[in-house]
Amino acid sequence: MKKILIISGIEKVFFKKIIKEKFYFLNHKRLNHNKLLKIIDEDSIIFSVASGFIIKKKILKKLKPHNLVNFHPGSTKYPGRDSSHFACYNNEKKFGAVVHYINYRIDSGPIIEELQKTIKKKNVNYKFYEKLSIECVKILFKKYFQKLKKSKKKIKISKKKWIKKKYKREDFLKMMRIKKNERPSELYRRIRSFYTPGRKSLYTISKNKKIYLNYESFK
Repeated sequence: MKKILIISGIEKVFFKKIIKEKFYFLNHKRLNHNKLLKIIDEDSIIFSVASGFIIKKKILKKLKPHNLVNFHPGSTKYPGRDSSHFACYNNEKKFGAVVHYINYRIDSGPIIEELQKTIKKKNVNYKFYEKLSIECVKILFKKYFQKLKKSKKKIKISKKKWIKKKYKREDFLKMMRIKKNERPSELYRRIRSFYTPGRKSLYTISKNKKIYLNYESFK
């Protein structure tokens, strides 16, 4: 019997409703590779579900390729991190999630399915995209968990392809800086897509110092 590991940022109660046998739930923010190595064996199956944890090669080499699955909260146009922020900034009309096999490069493995939903509301912020992607992740997990768990080889894959461009952390950080002469339309896009209340996010530079901006400043 396969040892089931769930690495996720989603609440454990969601998985308990679906998985009826014993499984290991590992919060992606509190996990390290030494802990993971102590748990896995050659027949383990890892489901990375809306997780920011990057599985290293030494783990990938220990498991069979069909036992490494990721549920990515973002569409094939947005591999990597911060997908909801950039999808919002680009005003995407469709967004969702992808279930795919994990390989040695982040969000580049063979795609099993992409699920997207149409965004009909206007002027939504990145939190809306984020929530939508998690909803799609949950739908895909419910659909594929049993099939992937029982499979002895890779199941039929989609013809969908990842785009080559991956947004990097430095791309995200660049969007945090607001220039003094920023156009109002661009400023509004940045607020919707990158401003997080209660956290240091958007800022401007004054006298060589960062001045973090409050949403009230933009009214």
